Amino acid sequence: MSSLPAHGRIAIDLDGVLTEHPAPLATASNERFGLDLPERAFIDSAGLNVPNEVREWVYSDDGPAARLEPCPDAQDFLRRVIALFGAANAMILTARPQAASAMTVAWLERHGFPSIRIIYADDKMTHARLHECRFAVEDSERHA
Repeated sequence: MSSLPAHGRIAIDLDGVLTEHPAPLATASNERFGLDLPERAFIDSAGLNVPNEVREWVYSDDGPAARLEPCPDAQDFLRRVIALFGAANAMILTARPQAASAMTVAWLERHGFPSIRIIYADDKMTHARLHECRFAVEDSERHA
């Protein structure tokens, strides 16, 4: 028998959910690499076959992801989720590469987000199941 509270665990996406729409990431990538990525490319960068070199640059310490703005009221939303589910049952589940960990944590801190566990995984569905998430807030159809 699971010891989870009745409402279970929740996974929250980062880019496009806690951040502004990630269109600026595609725009910056197109300019730097001469590509023609659609605006939604970084909603599901693995699913849309964004080259690894581009993803690494986008999510590097000084890449364009470090300059995204938070979604309006995202900090309050995350605080409420943590209050409802408990800190042990709420997590950010992002397709950002693990190498983006320091930049991602710094971005969250800089923008006043509460501390929360972060999981980096391209296969978000598998990780959500592994962590027994019953709920998710997600902007990618592939991961929903």
